[in-house]
Amino acid sequence: MAGTDAGLRTFRVSRVRSVTVTDRPVERPEDFDLEEAWREVVEAMDERRGAVRARALADPRAIGWLRNRFGRHLRVGERRDDGRVEVEVGAWTHGALAYEMVAFGPYVEVLEPQEVRDLLASFGEELVARYRAENPVTG
Repeated sequence: MAGTDAGLRTFRVSRVRSVTVTDRPVERPEDFDLEEAWREVVEAMDERRGAVRARALADPRAIGWLRNRFGRHLRVGERRDDGRVEVEVGAWTHGALAYEMVAFGPYVEVLEPQEVRDLLASFGEELVARYRAENPVTG
C-alpha cells in the first residue's frame, strides 16, 4: 500500500518486477492505520466482485463446491421441499457469473437474473452444437 499522486493505492507483490533501494525516508501519515486501510480495501474489492448477484437452487452435494468457488460471495439459504437448497452467488459481471456457474451443470439452476440464464442457455447451445456434430473437427 502506498501513497501516489492519485491517492492511496495497493500493489500486488506478484506484479513487482524490480525494486530500487533509495535513501529517501518513508513518510507515513501519523493517523494512518494499516489494518483499517487494508480492511477498507478488501471490503471495496469484495463489493466490486459481488456487484452482480444471482439466485439459484442447488443440489445439496454442490454446496461444498460452491463454497470453494465463491467463498464470501455465496449465501446459503433454506432447503426446499424438493431437496434443493436456495443459494445466492456474486461475481463481477453477468458474463463472469455465467462462466462460473456453467461448471456446476445440472447441480445448480440459476433462477435470476435473466441475463445470466440467457448466457447459460447460449453456452449450452454452443456445447450441444460442438459435441453433437456428425463430423467432429479434429486437430
